[in-house]
Amino acid sequence: MFNFSRTQGSPAAAEPPEDRRETRAELLQRIQHLMEKNSRFELRFRDVVGAYKSVLKEKAALEQTVAALTTPDDGGGEGDAANAGARAGSSDEATVTLAEEQQKPAAAAAA
Repeated sequence: MFNFSRTQGSPAAAEPPEDRRETRAELLQRIQHLMEKNSRFELRFRDVVGAYKSVLKEKAALEQTVAALTTPDDGGGEGDAANAGARAGSSDEATVTLAEEQQKPAAAAAA
């Protein structure tokens, strides 16, 4: 069942066969290649982290914009025309326009 021909503590068991053994130069070249590969991954990771942080900032800005645009109106539900006028900067003009629009059908019905 088990092959005990080599003892576990012997150096022969820890070393690979002669044909698979790498020279010092090959090992140094392999280490250099892995270090270059690691530095490329580190740069990519930094780029991804930077992009993620910028996306989070943009998301926060968009959420603030949406929150500002969707706040309940303080007008007490006066209608879209009054709210549109308030957004345009002059609620008095919107009220006058709304009053004029309400008088037109009454004037047309009287005539």
